[in-house]
Amino acid sequence: MKLRGAAALLLGGLTLACAHARPLVIGTLSTRPDYHVPRMLPLAKLVAAKLGAYGISGARVMLAKDIPQLCAQMRAGQLDWVTVTIAASFTLVRDCGAQAMLRAVDAQGAVYRTLFFARKDSDLLTLEQLVGKRLALRNRGSTSSFVIPKILLRRAHLPMQQLRTRLEPNAPEQINLVLAGSETNSALWVVHGLADVSVANSIDWEDEALFPRALRDQLKIIYQSPPIPLGLELIRQDLPPAFRASLLEAMQSISPSAAGQAALHVYANAERFELIPNELAATLAQFASEFDALQAQEGP
Repeated sequence: MKLRGAAALLLGGLTLACAHARPLVIGTLSTRPDYHVPRMLPLAKLVAAKLGAYGISGARVMLAKDIPQLCAQMRAGQLDWVTVTIAASFTLVRDCGAQAMLRAVDAQGAVYRTLFFARKDSDLLTLEQLVGKRLALRNRGSTSSFVIPKILLRRAHLPMQQLRTRLEPNAPEQINLVLAGSETNSALWVVHGLADVSVANSIDWEDEALFPRALRDQLKIIYQSPPIPLGLELIRQDLPPAFRASLLEAMQSISPSAAGQAALHVYANAERFELIPNELAATLAQFASEFDALQAQEGP
């Protein structure tokens, strides 16, 4: 039977919409799809279900092994939404056409602090006393245990150098940085005298799996950073304005439902998304400026 008039136009419109249907794509830095995809996909599907008017049908998780790959995906228009730590966000915002818009928060606000810790019997009490000492950081990919500590030391105008190996001797006029590789390693290095001080974020510090009480009881905190958000939700800057606004609205409206609460909990142990507060935006802008200065001085 041949359709005429309004019926034909409606069918044509539906056909066009279907032809342009695509998934909502969320990305992050990870080499573990078995870990991240099950945590990210349920939430992405709930958000996607609110965007059908834009031809969104379903959701997809896209992982990148490093920031250059994630940046390339964003520049190519392959990603709508990215969830990353604040250190990664600095580069994505500066170089890759991303805009930090939301953070996932829990009842405590989903922030942490970087903690500097030493042996309990150490006479170290301040960052200034670290000159000539050995500071164990985790690895270059860590925001809380690499990027933020270096920014804080630079902010305090303290000299530092990266040792090539753990066996290299300390320079007396520098803070000597070594990479421990993991949170537990860094604490053990301090306890056994392989490093004078190390760092961890305040959430990991309370995790018995990473810092067993018997280990933590041998340590003391000598300095803590200002509050830092666990992670940020970035969107592609060149998304059409109406779609962009609807995506943000959809993300913020997920929390009231039981399914939304469950998906947020799995995604980031969070209760809701919220716009980045002005005070936090100012803190992030300062960290970003200092991150750029650190990179310019030392290289990526």
